[in-house]
Amino acid sequence: MKINKIIYGVLLVSGSLLQQLALAQDVDPLKIDKLFAMSFNELLNVEVTSVSKFEQKIAQAPASVLVITEEQIRDNLYHDLSDVLKDISFIDIVDNARGFGEYYTIKGIEGNDRFLVLIDGRKINSATGTFLSVGNSISVSFAKRIEIISGPSSIIYGADAVSGIINIISTEPSEGFKLSVNTAYGSYNSLYSNINAQFRFNKIFSILASVGLYHSRGPDFIDRDSVYNVIRQYTSPQKDEFEQPIKDHNIFIKAQYKNFAISYIKQRFNEGNAFGQQTSSVIYNKECKWAFTNNIIGVSYLHSFSNQSKLSMKLDYVHFEQDPASQFYKWQKDAFLEKSFNQYLTGKNSTIRGDINYYSNIHSNLDLIVGLEFENTRSIPPYANDQVQARPVKYEGAIADLIDEQLTIKQQRYAGYMQAAYTPLFLYDIKLSEKLIIEIK
Repeated sequence: MKINKIIYGVLLVSGSLLQQLALAQDVDPLKIDKLFAMSFNELLNVEVTSVSKFEQKIAQAPASVLVITEEQIRDNLYHDLSDVLKDISFIDIVDNARGFGEYYTIKGIEGNDRFLVLIDGRKINSATGTFLSVGNSISVSFAKRIEIISGPSSIIYGADAVSGIINIISTEPSEGFKLSVNTAYGSYNSLYSNINAQFRFNKIFSILASVGLYHSRGPDFIDRDSVYNVIRQYTSPQKDEFEQPIKDHNIFIKAQYKNFAISYIKQRFNEGNAFGQQTSSVIYNKECKWAFTNNIIGVSYLHSFSNQSKLSMKLDYVHFEQDPASQFYKWQKDAFLEKSFNQYLTGKNSTIRGDINYYSNIHSNLDLIVGLEFENTRSIPPYANDQVQARPVKYEGAIADLIDEQLTIKQQRYAGYMQAAYTPLFLYDIKLSEKLIIEIK
């Protein structure tokens, strides 16, 4: 009886706080009612995929997982992944830093090369460790949910999964055809547009397609911060204007037939990279930019032997290429407003990768996951042009041929892993009614 009273008191206080929070944030009270109507088991039985590469109950997943639902994405008007991450308390984001878009710190671990972004389990990050740029180039409009794992997951995902995993799970098309168009226009000639199309036929074949873009002239800091007023002194060939435009777009297509799926992912990032740099060294014109294209074509197969054992296989081809016009447009040292030079950036890789994973629920609370994976990469380092010519030249013509010949790197990686997870958790079936009646079975 004493335990029941303690539990009742905790739930009563929690319920009051939830209701106050809902009123403070103007949340629909009906949604809070839905939460109270759920049993404790239902809350813990939410399915997640990212922790072990197979669907499992969140209570049994051997990691801390935050799930952003499709409803939350819609209600909070999240368009891109960066919109979502800016609302996560343990993720710190510095906008327009280090020249490669936002700079991320997850629970104190810094670096855009320390966490992975996945779409349906496929890595978006470059195979060669180039900093991940998110910006407005990764859409969440087609997401069923977003799973965020904080902390290392290197056993399952490799050495670069240090600070966390962010996995965007695509939605499952409903019966028939559905089309949605979302467009918004705002300050600085900013245009966001997204088209989603879904089609399902006969419960065994479906297609999901999403195309999104974000274009913006970008802000103008002249007369808003005196340090940028020096831009007015620029002379030809520089423009005496603050220019840092954004031209991002993305494509996601997935076709599924029974247990087979084929998908195509395109991420195009094209944003100014002068932000966060000293005006005495970097020229704030549109020529100073960071741009790349990331294409991923993948095939996957999932077979369930029973509810207790599953087999999955993936094969991907990835082509990541930096735009040859990517550069830091700079002033010559000690010659501010006199001489300028282009510091071009280069980087390219083509990767074939695959993995096979087997999951088995040996006991109600004991899971076993084993896997094998391989990766074959042919790449050019991001600063290859500096290393070949000892000067920052553009990747084109004879220079490009020389870089291809002298600095192309071939890498092969093979790995295997095994994970056994035991969940010694005793679950109560606690149901909250309008009167907070507690049922313990």
